[in-house]
Amino acid sequence: MIGNYPMRQDYTSLDHHHCSPNDHLQPALVQVCPSIYYGNLNSLSDRSFANHNFKIIVNCLPTYKFLNRLDHQSHGVSLSSDVIVLSLDLGFDINKYSEHEKQLLDEFTSTYNKVLQNFMSFFVTYNDNISNHIHGLPNNLNLNLQHPILTGNLKNNLFKLIRIIKLFKIINSSIEVLVVGEFNENCSKALLIGYLMDNYNYNLNACLHYLSGRVALNFNSNYYNDLLILENLKKFYRENSDIKSGSSVLFNNKDGKRARDDDGVCGKRARWESGRV
Repeated sequence: MIGNYPMRQDYTSLDHHHCSPNDHLQPALVQVCPSIYYGNLNSLSDRSFANHNFKIIVNCLPTYKFLNRLDHQSHGVSLSSDVIVLSLDLGFDINKYSEHEKQLLDEFTSTYNKVLQNFMSFFVTYNDNISNHIHGLPNNLNLNLQHPILTGNLKNNLFKLIRIIKLFKIINSSIEVLVVGEFNENCSKALLIGYLMDNYNYNLNACLHYLSGRVALNFNSNYYNDLLILENLKKFYRENSDIKSGSSVLFNNKDGKRARDDDGVCGKRARWESGRV
């Protein structure tokens, strides 16, 4: 069970996840599980957006499409200066954009990379106790995010994003996360599935079955891109399970005090909020 949400039985076949075109007619903001929300571009200007404490927004649409929406002030999009905005755009290629589009991308990078790097420096790079609070990564990965646009391997990006989300939620349990996507793309669903796998130890079929009750899914294992996503999710689940089985759990009991003292993550949060860095 996830919060007040009951777990459903597993699907027996991934090909059961076809949706009709009308299935994408859903609310702008959908709660997937406690503190994790899914939304489309309309969710950024939805009236209910301001009622949430979104401190991490992960866009899974083409980056410029997302930025173009943020840039149009008539839509009423207003984000506070402490919000981390990331774009999971695996095929991003700056050379495909016009000079005007590159300028908008540069402005996005300049603004949100500053917020990202402040967070990474304070809570990751110079935090010797981080391994006491979140599980590790595969050997070839580094948790540091150098850029707000994440490209390349899906599995590796899932590891990084989910660990960052977990760390942020430890720092401030009241924060909420918004994953932005749309019906005809599946990177957003992959991130949601990865989070369910990590947080609730659901396997792929259980995640698909659970998520289908909240978000319209259109995975088709006959499509190459969908097949790649599904294979990356299977690898993520296996590797993540192996890492967890060989490491200490979050907030190891013997280090419980350490997590609360001034040198731990919670102590850093207090100093961060007070400006006593």
